[in-house]
Amino acid sequence: MLGLVARYADGWNMESAFTPDMFKRRLTVLEEQCKDAGRNVNQIRKSIATDIIIGKTRAEVDELVKECSARFNMRAEECVAKRIVGTPEQVAERLREYVELGVDLIICHFVNGHTLRPVELFSEMVLPNFK
Repeated sequence: MLGLVARYADGWNMESAFTPDMFKRRLTVLEEQCKDAGRNVNQIRKSIATDIIIGKTRAEVDELVKECSARFNMRAEECVAKRIVGTPEQVAERLREYVELGVDLIICHFVNGHTLRPVELFSEMVLPNFK
């Protein structure tokens, strides 16, 4: 698939459960494919789509993880491993890792998005770190 992206696409999105290291490995493959195709990888917009669990305090985050784990019938460790989870500072730090790897766009799915709370926290306390 990354060979097709290298030859024909204007953008590439990585979605689902992954870590910065996994993204970096896939990006390395894309860079190699672009080189083989005679194309500059920077011509391709890179994005990620990720689930986010955000709470103002560690205790709030822990409660949200517990709720999410129960809803999706998984262990808390599994829930955390498949998402970006934390306080606004922790979420910003994790997202910054992707930006530093070359991500141009981040699509956020708020797991506890049935209320405005995560969107408010994100817009007030995470987004200002990326202006």
